[in-house]
Amino acid sequence: MYRQLDPGGFGDRVTARFTGRAASELSRGREEIVTSIFADVVGFTRRFEKLGAQEVMDTIRSVFERAVPLFERHRVRPHQYQGDGLVAEAQGPNHESRAIAFARELLTCMNRTSLVRTITGDPFGLQIRVGVATGLVVTGALGSQYKMEYLSIGRSVNMAARLQAEAQPGELVCAQATAKAAGQPGQLEEFQLKGFAEKQQGLRNRARIGRPGQALA
Repeated sequence: MYRQLDPGGFGDRVTARFTGRAASELSRGREEIVTSIFADVVGFTRRFEKLGAQEVMDTIRSVFERAVPLFERHRVRPHQYQGDGLVAEAQGPNHESRAIAFARELLTCMNRTSLVRTITGDPFGLQIRVGVATGLVVTGALGSQYKMEYLSIGRSVNMAARLQAEAQPGELVCAQATAKAAGQPGQLEEFQLKGFAEKQQGLRNRARIGRPGQALA
């Protein structure tokens, strides 16, 4: 009924609910320092070659569904699903800490799931790897009436994707600035990332499997 009486208002409410931005903001870019997150399923290509398309779709969907409650818990917003990859970001106060906490909890969740699947005979498991980086991005609508996306473009998005490629299965690699801002201890490493002229420093963090409800390491 509300949609029929005020279709514009209904659309604005839906937009604000799922993007965190007023509809009027989507038509223009917005600069903001955020922490970008890039998560990717390990062994996707091999899985696709061995399983049917529907089986692969169901498997990847199950990964993203596990992330849903974590989005709300850590106030992280998903931006894109790129095949078996997830692009998300944390904004606002303590965004570095919240992004890392989200990534670690998602890793722990998927490590447990992968262990169960392996024990029950799944030859692939279901581990992911994650890259996290902080920086200035421009966020806004991109596309046309045929296909419209609300996403962020910036150096941190690219760095998060490249750091993810350096991670081992079940592991998080975060940029030095992100780790420092979040107060994360550990030994820094240097990475020669594709598309970056200079070596970048980052911190590896492997989430433990633990028990359901157990605090993360």
